[in-house]
Amino acid sequence: DNSGRWSHWSAAYQFTATMPNDLEVLQQNLMITEVMYNPAGPPPASGEEQDFEYLELRNISSTVTLDLTDVRFTKGVDFDFAGSAVTSLPPGAFVLVVKSIAAFEERYGSGLPVAGEWEAEDNLSNGGEQIKLSYGAGTAIHDFEYDDIAPWPGAADGDGPAMALIDPFSAPDHALAQSWAAADASPGTDGAGDPFGDWLASQGATDPMQDALPGMSWLMMYAIGADLAADPMAALPEAGFADDVDGKHLTISFRRRMDAEQVSYIVETSTVLDGWQSGGGVVEETGVPMDNGDGTETVTYRVVPTVDEDDARFIRLRVVLE
Repeated sequence: DNSGRWSHWSAAYQFTATMPNDLEVLQQNLMITEVMYNPAGPPPASGEEQDFEYLELRNISSTVTLDLTDVRFTKGVDFDFAGSAVTSLPPGAFVLVVKSIAAFEERYGSGLPVAGEWEAEDNLSNGGEQIKLSYGAGTAIHDFEYDDIAPWPGAADGDGPAMALIDPFSAPDHALAQSWAAADASPGTDGAGDPFGDWLASQGATDPMQDALPGMSWLMMYAIGADLAADPMAALPEAGFADDVDGKHLTISFRRRMDAEQVSYIVETSTVLDGWQSGGGVVEETGVPMDNGDGTETVTYRVVPTVDEDDARFIRLRVVLE
């Protein structure tokens, strides 16, 4: 320099600051977000029901990429992320561990972030069991035991839905039944996109208007959440009467899927089974929706004119796929 001293600079090195992926970071950010432990049965000649089982995990951090090389499932199923197809998880990303890749892709399509298959002899118990996600030599990241009876979401037990973590970004306690709900299977996604189309495909169906059950189309089954109910036929809309100060009104009560943004629910009435009418002044929602605890709510609509104003009066629910 100008004082006559010698200086020497080394070559420039790049340094990237990262947060260490210790146990606490994984516990705070790596969530088990879906457990498909008792899938709906497969179409004929498409393998066994348990082949469609999967576990979904998500990194809920908005900034930290998680290193999965020391992460493994050690209870419920055995799977080691080291050497798998997915060894790190960027912020917000999902990863899946499945029973059978072939069966999984048959039902849900290819291109999803599947790390690999768990050991061939392992299955998730339909009656509930312990699931442990471990770090290193076996320290728990999450360790909980699910069940197929209340207060755990029973609709996830073989009717098609998965058991889903209700609010993963709050890092809820996986061991609490109230942290979970039955929900449409949406492996590797946040449920956005085409929820009904994904649900229909997961049922092995293609035509929304085809009967899923006698007198119930696939679209109606989805709209009223019949697949989430213990008895799907009992989920059908029910007509009744309600007394008010001005007289008796014809009513209809039905289950409404709370996340069904693609479905419109239209209550209609007629006096001659023709010229159906809907909207204010003709039919109106009454009372407070009742949360069924399975992703649906029960609502009641009534016909505005009282029953003594007409010789006959009919009411129906029409659902429309947007």
